[in-house]
Amino acid sequence: MLEREYILGLSVFPGIGSKRFAALLNKFGNAQNIWNASVFDLKNVIGEKLAFQFETFRKDFAISFYTQKLVQSRVEYITIGDKNYPSLLRKTPEPPFILYVTGDANVLSFPKTLAVVGTRKITDYGEHVTKLLTSQLVEQDFVIISGLAIGVDTIAHKTAID
Repeated sequence: MLEREYILGLSVFPGIGSKRFAALLNKFGNAQNIWNASVFDLKNVIGEKLAFQFETFRKDFAISFYTQKLVQSRVEYITIGDKNYPSLLRKTPEPPFILYVTGDANVLSFPKTLAVVGTRKITDYGEHVTKLLTSQLVEQDFVIISGLAIGVDTIAHKTAID
């Protein structure tokens, strides 16, 4: 298997986010070593409970099957080690170690990108302002990016698509 496939597998396990991935990578050197690490070695980084949960997860999880499901759903993934991973995102303090993409992944490298994020409990005024700003940005050829959370993120995405 390729390194990026091990990263994909790690991304599916709910106990590993950006911080834990970085800590594991620092300890084990690469995703393949993380995937194959013993529970004893893993628990020193992520704790005993999570290490045992991960051991069960990796025994039952077939990366190749998951990859096939992504292909069937027309979902691509870009890992932090891939050359097409957005360079500005890579420079953030805690960059996501994987991005799932539908549509044209090249837009992630456009020079005019803007993240629109905010509260999950959006007010009527916040919704109005988000729609107004987002629509004006899109008219100026900005690519709108967010984490797809509810609230401001959702309004920004819907407005950009409309």
